Amino acid sequence: MVTYELIETPADLSALSDAWPELSRQGGHTPFQEWSWHRAWWEHLGPGLGQTPFFMTAWEGGRLRAVVPLAAAKEGSVLQWSAAEVSDYCDLVQAEGAGDVAATAMDKAFSRFRGDAVRLRQLRPESRALAILAGNKRFSRAGDVACPHLVLHAAGYAGWAGTANRKDMADANRLRRRLGEIGDVGLTEVAEASAVAPFVGALVADKREWLDRRGAGNLLCSKAGERFLADAVRGMPAGMAHPAALTCGGQGIARYLSFVGNGRYHYYLGSWNYAWKRFAPGRLLMLDLIRWAHENGCREFDLLRGEEAYKDSVATGATVLSRFERQAPPPGPVASLLRRVHRRLRPAL
Repeated sequence: MVTYELIETPADLSALSDAWPELSRQGGHTPFQEWSWHRAWWEHLGPGLGQTPFFMTAWEGGRLRAVVPLAAAKEGSVLQWSAAEVSDYCDLVQAEGAGDVAATAMDKAFSRFRGDAVRLRQLRPESRALAILAGNKRFSRAGDVACPHLVLHAAGYAGWAGTANRKDMADANRLRRRLGEIGDVGLTEVAEASAVAPFVGALVADKREWLDRRGAGNLLCSKAGERFLADAVRGMPAGMAHPAALTCGGQGIARYLSFVGNGRYHYYLGSWNYAWKRFAPGRLLMLDLIRWAHENGCREFDLLRGEEAYKDSVATGATVLSRFERQAPPPGPVASLLRRVHRRLRPAL
């Protein structure tokens, strides 16, 4: 018999600490659906944004069969994916063969929600939630952002380099030679858990400087964002997170935090030291990581969301994501009043 339980407080998420990782090991999801990603979100970022968890879980015989990780945002008026602000891809997590259970869990979550709208974005074409939502007539579907990617070359990095823009590759080789005149140039991977927090701290510090020069901001570059990243990465299965730095003379001059899963190398967040700008260290590090992805069994280098111009120089295609929305009918005056009261009292309940 399948039982469904709704989790609405961060403290109650601890009930999933063992069952969710076991469920994740069955595969079929991206790193953004890992338990550690969502646990860290609700510990460091979600509550500070005024959000509360709205996780519908499905259990059978004491085992977790599906998790629909949602969040009530905007004072409880909007239902969205948990950690959507920092996740390039969103989805539910389910056991193999538990499609019907997951669909029921989603329906139960929607029926329990008393807000104004459900907005579920960032769904890949193969995502399990998309297959469920596509058949739900209460939702409207639209195209979301496109995520560019590079299909890795069958002949390896050398084969790909031979097809890349000749001028770009020549410029990169020239800059690498110039760096080599200063010190040994190499790719340093962070493997020890104790080194994750210092790596993330250095990455965020360089990123924050770059953003400050442009008068911009980024949630992940806040102090809470830095703690979130370090905590989430430390809790991931071995080999899923790939923190790496381009070094010159033993000094880190560019850093990138990426993730590996389902044959894809997800190029997530990076920065470079502004003092080394003239050497284009970010570009050189990206080329090193493309080489790494070729050499470590990946089939796709995923550049994720964002319209940065550099992505066009290497991308061979793009994955268009989907979003689904459902708007609640306008409530009557009494229902509207009760809803406002509920939102105000919700944090204390």
